[in-house]
Amino acid sequence: MSPKSARRFGLSLALFVGASAVYSLTRAPGITFAHRGADGGDFLAAAATWGVPHPPGYPTYTLVLRLFMALPVGEPAAAGNLLSTVMGAVAVVGCGSIIWELIHRQAHGRSRRRLPLIVSAGALTFGFFPLVWSQALVTEVYSFHLALVAVTLALLLRWRRTGKGLAWSAFLFGLGLTHHLTMAFVAPAALAILVGGRHHLVDTVQSTSGKVHFRWHQTLSAVPAFLLGLAPYAYAPLAARRLPPINWENPQTWRNFQRMVFAIRYRQNLLEPTPSEVLARVGEWLHDFPPTYFLPFYLLVVVGLLWLLLRDPAGGVSTALLAALVTGYALGYGTSDYWVNLLPVMMMVAVWLACGFWLVAAWLGRQRWRTAAHLAVLIPYSVPLALLVTQWGALDVHQDRGAIEYVEGLRQSVEPDALVFARGDEGIFGAWYARYALPNDAEWVPILHTFLHSLWYRTSLEANHTGLDLRSDGLGEEALITMVQRHLGKRPILLTWEDEELAQRYTLIQSGPLWKVEPRSGGLQP
Repeated sequence: MSPKSARRFGLSLALFVGASAVYSLTRAPGITFAHRGADGGDFLAAAATWGVPHPPGYPTYTLVLRLFMALPVGEPAAAGNLLSTVMGAVAVVGCGSIIWELIHRQAHGRSRRRLPLIVSAGALTFGFFPLVWSQALVTEVYSFHLALVAVTLALLLRWRRTGKGLAWSAFLFGLGLTHHLTMAFVAPAALAILVGGRHHLVDTVQSTSGKVHFRWHQTLSAVPAFLLGLAPYAYAPLAARRLPPINWENPQTWRNFQRMVFAIRYRQNLLEPTPSEVLARVGEWLHDFPPTYFLPFYLLVVVGLLWLLLRDPAGGVSTALLAALVTGYALGYGTSDYWVNLLPVMMMVAVWLACGFWLVAAWLGRQRWRTAAHLAVLIPYSVPLALLVTQWGALDVHQDRGAIEYVEGLRQSVEPDALVFARGDEGIFGAWYARYALPNDAEWVPILHTFLHSLWYRTSLEANHTGLDLRSDGLGEEALITMVQRHLGKRPILLTWEDEELAQRYTLIQSGPLWKVEPRSGGLQP
């Protein structure tokens, strides 16, 4: 390894260790509902049972999560949280590599000495953005997604410089598509980088004919690598054939597989917000974006982007395209947690900020006054340090035991052979985690009654639990009432919430986090 490569490896290692240390000190100890981490119960239950989580199925994440769950780190949720921490730190390293590749092209002579400073400041700023930091502490898919986006772009930029690694970029892009559909937004950015590095793809013959010869080996190696990256999609239909308890959409057939991969269930959320709601979202984002009190921060971001567009058009266009496409998608997606889709934008903002840091450090380096050198160090590091100090308390969940106590209370309160009806992500995913990811001595059935109209869900319940009468009249509350009427007296009936409609017909007795449904002494009310 050359001295230059050794220094860069050392910087990457330092970034990984630094980010991992901060994330590890603030990471949740087990299952948690903090930082919108309720989906973790679904992912963990699916991985524990070799099942299929909610669309788009996340096959790559499910397989890696299952691998982490084999580590001796405690309960399955602790392994899932550890996976997010590791992937979050990888994303920080990837962001640093992107910054290095973009600025290194413009650095010359002694100015390159400042490059590690700028790279580390920009990458740590990205890692300490509250949205990025929060997702590295809980079992969720977004840190994994960020790592794939960051490393893919970093390898593409490295290929532009060296002509090596295009196949690896194609492989990771394909792998990213099996993980999260928004990976598709990397394609236009990748195209801009490929155009910028087109000299690695073609040979122009210096002759009067001006013939152009393509280096087909570059493309031919990338295509099979991309297809290999898509291979984890095969996991979903293979897993579904076993009819595991967590088997969203039951993707055994081509139709169901398409419904899962393209998340047809959530299609109605696309472009749902009205123009006024989109403007309100923009205002909320700008208001909450850290650090809102530091106007020079925004100026450095804008100046850094403009400088990058002028000095490295391919690099500037690629980052701007990715940020614009992701922002448009997030603002037009009709869910309350739309903001989590903005995570790749955080990365691009950190890249532009680092470019702004570079310009400030370069200007200070030309000054002769004594404090210029100190300011050249202080200014870049002021932002990540400010984020670290101001956001630690708000993000720290290392003592969060709310969801852990809920799950333990549920397991202690549930009766053998009971039907446990749940609602909401926290209720049903917490119940799935308690039933399918943790050891259980008693057989009990968690049921999401609002899904009983779905054939795939009824098939999954019937394949894994016996003695169920899943015929239901109507949807939602009507389905719940029908199920209670058919099973009350035959099996214990428990709810994760106090249902007002059932309370008018039956007696609800609270037991820990659950409510048990009992007949009234005078009989059921109509």
